[in-house]
Amino acid sequence: MGNEQIKIGSSTLARATQIGLTITDPAQFILAADVDVVLFNKAGTLTAPIRRVVKSRLAYSSPLMTQSDLLALAAGVEASSEHPIAISIVEEAKRQNLELPNVLDARAIPGLGIAGVLDGETIMVGGPGLLTSRNIPIYVDDLVRSDAANQIGNSVVYVVQNSQLLGMIELSESVLPEAVEMVNQFHANKIRVAMVTGDATGVAQHFADQLRIAEVYAEIVPSRKVDVVRKLKSDGSKVAVVGRLDLDGMALSESHVGIAIDSDGFSSSTAAGLHLKTSGTKVVLQTILLSKRVKSQSRQKLFLISGAALVLMGALAIILSSL
Repeated sequence: MGNEQIKIGSSTLARATQIGLTITDPAQFILAADVDVVLFNKAGTLTAPIRRVVKSRLAYSSPLMTQSDLLALAAGVEASSEHPIAISIVEEAKRQNLELPNVLDARAIPGLGIAGVLDGETIMVGGPGLLTSRNIPIYVDDLVRSDAANQIGNSVVYVVQNSQLLGMIELSESVLPEAVEMVNQFHANKIRVAMVTGDATGVAQHFADQLRIAEVYAEIVPSRKVDVVRKLKSDGSKVAVVGRLDLDGMALSESHVGIAIDSDGFSSSTAAGLHLKTSGTKVVLQTILLSKRVKSQSRQKLFLISGAALVLMGALAIILSSL
């Protein structure tokens, strides 16, 4: 039975409303029943959005004098950003009563971090991709320490002045309590879970192991998420992507089922056919299971109708034969 034959009834729409789901593309909702793999972003969906600064250290040959100088400088650059890491760094600087420098022209470097100008010098704050993309040298000892932090699940943010590494700030995060159970529930329903993140491979693998997620894509900038979706689709799998319209539009559009989180469904974007008011893994699973239920009920109705038709035809044949 084709998906186009299935109608979404009022009881289904009522249940969708209860779980905070808005359906703008019924075809995608029906297709959700057949999804093989769901791709989640790590931060804020599988792990808690709030991170905590646990350590800062100066890089080898850094011109800065203290770790406080490093933290204050990073917070000055991050002050205008709404990224969870930026918020954590600024809050820690405030907690330590540090005076933030007046950094000018702060601007995001898509997928890499943020940059600003202080006393005519360019100051950049970002993840490992910042170093590789800008060919910033890092001494072996600093690299080893950063890798050790990654292995225990701590992200490392690098602070750079022009082309010189000034130091590193280490932040911790934790798996959301419901995420482990929900990933198990996906697996129980024969749905694979994949994770994508811009974080270092060590960090990604640390949390993937906790969550029992086998398909992990690390150090992926937003513009490359669409390549991850294509890779997942390459073996014939039907792929659902869970993401935000403003950050993950291309990946949502490339998927079979686009699930936009923190969305009321009133956006003019057509990247996603399903919109969820919240961002939890539980409501994503509820959405897929609701689609499965609708498809199952539709098959049962079709079977009953077909059976009734056969009985009627048989009765008609008996009547005709007796004439």
